[in-house]
Amino acid sequence: MINVAKFIYDELKNSIWVEYYVEDRIFHVVAPVKTKYPLITITNVTSNIDLKGFRNELWQVSVFSKNPDTNEEIKGVIINKFFRLKKAPIKSVTIWQVVNRRNSTTWSFATHIELKIKILENMTLA
Repeated sequence: MINVAKFIYDELKNSIWVEYYVEDRIFHVVAPVKTKYPLITITNVTSNIDLKGFRNELWQVSVFSKNPDTNEEIKGVIINKFFRLKKAPIKSVTIWQVVNRRNSTTWSFATHIELKIKILENMTLA
């Protein structure tokens, strides 16, 4: 069974443009307090297995920064990286939704990119 969080992390880490912007600041679910901006978090939203044996998962990749232009640049890199990605055992990746938000308390900007990932699981019937 593939670890989807690790798959997403590795795909982001192997992109020279993502590394250019965020260096090693890619975190699972929550970033440590006082982490320097920009940063990326990866969160699982939902997962299920359908009757055909496909695992369908919805993951959110969130970009946080102090500059909305930086968010747009990183968002573009992430969308280009995952748009229609197929890599065994990943059957397909679809950009499900993109939401931009602003936090007036921290004066930061967030872009949430939801990825719908379809995975072919090796299922054996007993």
